[in-house]
Amino acid sequence: MHDVVRDMALWIASDLGKDKEIYIVQAGVDLRNMPDVKNWKGVKKMSLMRNNIERICGSHECAQLTTLFLQNNQSLLQLISLRYLNLSRTSLEQFHVGLQELTKLIHLNLESTRKLESISGILNLSSLRSLGLQGSSKTLDMSLLKELQLLEYLEKLTIEVSSGIVLEQLLSSHTLAQPIGMQNGGNTD
Repeated sequence: MHDVVRDMALWIASDLGKDKEIYIVQAGVDLRNMPDVKNWKGVKKMSLMRNNIERICGSHECAQLTTLFLQNNQSLLQLISLRYLNLSRTSLEQFHVGLQELTKLIHLNLESTRKLESISGILNLSSLRSLGLQGSSKTLDMSLLKELQLLEYLEKLTIEVSSGIVLEQLLSSHTLAQPIGMQNGGNTD
């Protein structure tokens, strides 16, 4: 029944099937490579989670792609227009050079990436507003805290804190630790 509901929603979202390749959902279908798409330029949202894709490479021009779900797959390169990227529960080990070029990225979910060793280069994501690292192998230490404070637009961070001293620094940070009611100019009354 779930597949029927999903297919109906995709059919409606794609203007009753006229624009089939705007939203591509091929989750859990044992893909080894990227799916065959006639017009990559028109793809807006894509879900390829729970497949066996090891590399996304080639010259796919995805100028409209804003959302890509790749949980339980491997790596990707150069999707420069991407705004939302969910790599949670992947075997990602480090923040690759191609990922650093995602300058329009607003939301990055790296939660439960237990093999993640490095996120160096994350400062290149100048538009980043939300970063999820909870359950990854990265904990908030002083050096990472200093880097994250340089992300001007970062509003939401989920991460485990390595020590009480780091927590104190986080709470005294003017950029990362704003009271919830004050983040959007509201008041706490």
